[in-house]
Amino acid sequence: MDVKLKPFSRSFFNTLSGKEAVLDPDRFEFTEYRTILVNGEKAGVVGMIFPKGDRSWGAIQIALEPRFRGKGLLQACEDMLASELKVYNLYATIEKENIHSINSHKRAGFRMLSEVDLKKIRKQGFLKESQVRLYKRLDNG
Repeated sequence: MDVKLKPFSRSFFNTLSGKEAVLDPDRFEFTEYRTILVNGEKAGVVGMIFPKGDRSWGAIQIALEPRFRGKGLLQACEDMLASELKVYNLYATIEKENIHSINSHKRAGFRMLSEVDLKKIRKQGFLKESQVRLYKRLDNG
C-alpha cells in the first residue's frame, strides 16, 4: 500500500465522511493539515493544531473514508505528519463513545491520560465530559 501526505484539499475535506470528528482548520491560527492518498486515491485528512503556535506538542486529528479504516493508516499517517513537522508529543481528543477510535489510537501507541489529569483538563475547560485525551511520545527520528 502506497501512502502519501499531500497538500490539504478543502474541497475533499468538505466531502469527507466523518469530517465532523476533525476540527475545521480555518478555526485555528496555527494548524497543519494534509490530504491522505492511498495508492493515488484520496483516503482522508490528517492534521495538527498547535496551541498559540507552540510546536513542542500538537493536537493530532484524522478522518478516514470508511473503506480505508482498519488498514493501519491511522498510525502511519499520524506518525508521518508528526515526523514531517518535527513534533514528538502528540495528543488526541476523542469522544468517549468512539471506542473504535480510542482502541485504534491505543494500538498506534497512544496512552490514556490519568483520571486525575483528565479531571484537571476538564476543570480548566479544555476537555468536555464526553471526551477523553490520549498521549503519545515519538522518538526524535
